[in-house]
Amino acid sequence: MSLSSSDYCYDANRCKGIMHLFDGIIFSAPNQGGGVFSCRNDAIICLDDRPTCGLSLAQGKLARAVQAGDTVVLTTAEGGQEYRGPWADIHDVLLTEQGFYLVSTETSEVLQWDVAKKTVVERWQLSDQRDSWHVNCLGIIHEDLCFTAFGDFEGTRGYKNNSATRGFLRSIHGTKNPLLDGLSQPHSILTAQDGYLYLCDSETGNIRQYTMECILQRSLNIGGYSRGLAWRNGILFVGLSVSRNTVEGEHQQAKIIAIDTKTWAEIGSIPVPCQEIYDLLAFDDRENFLFWVERILIDERTRALDRIRPLEEKLASKTNECAKLHVFLGH
Repeated sequence: MSLSSSDYCYDANRCKGIMHLFDGIIFSAPNQGGGVFSCRNDAIICLDDRPTCGLSLAQGKLARAVQAGDTVVLTTAEGGQEYRGPWADIHDVLLTEQGFYLVSTETSEVLQWDVAKKTVVERWQLSDQRDSWHVNCLGIIHEDLCFTAFGDFEGTRGYKNNSATRGFLRSIHGTKNPLLDGLSQPHSILTAQDGYLYLCDSETGNIRQYTMECILQRSLNIGGYSRGLAWRNGILFVGLSVSRNTVEGEHQQAKIIAIDTKTWAEIGSIPVPCQEIYDLLAFDDRENFLFWVERILIDERTRALDRIRPLEEKLASKTNECAKLHVFLGH
């Protein structure tokens, strides 16, 4: 029997100000109904209504892979900046000191972007065919950039109805020798503070725990499409997305599941107001969590105002024209 989130509290000495199981989480949701959301005291709040895939937080920066316009949104304490480049169907983003890595799934590439130069400084073409491997998530293992993909298919979207056991985890510098193979639509890669490597084998619904040498330790099936991982204080948070093959009219809702990594058992879950989850961030300091929530909201308010101002100017111009016409007509 799963515990509700209110039944499980954190040691305040370990997680500053985080008292409830799902408190202090930011997650992204792609496709229809997607966006960026936060969990606080078991309440889910939408911070950004643009469908979003990967999230990355490092060195005082937060990056979001926004699907609309294939945009990387980079947020800092000083403000936000949006980047668009020679990529398509962006899936994941991973921050670096100079910029970020990103996955261009449609072009079967991983690229490195330099923020200061505003240009691609390196790119890895993994297949000549568009979206043949379905490259999707990034991670660092032993200081090496790694990625997951559905398989080394030759044709575009050759993985459709053919992805079982064809997926793999590979290093960007050793793409011919998989670190892990035999996977089915693998996604999220997480090297956690407990010294283990976690991975979502999404099509099978499994969460896998490995040593850093990629030796399987345990596997747990969560009963649905597993994607999105975060670790905090011995708890692994996993996104469970609704299957895209649901019966029409059937109520479906994604949720976040919490797994105790000591007992390897589910200890709670919380439904979220979307059908899919892509990525998760779990904060262990409420002040830090609230800081990033505030920054995202400020950026989105600024973006909304930037979109509204031209409309207001057009409206003012038309109103002025109408006033002049009334005077001319003697009304």
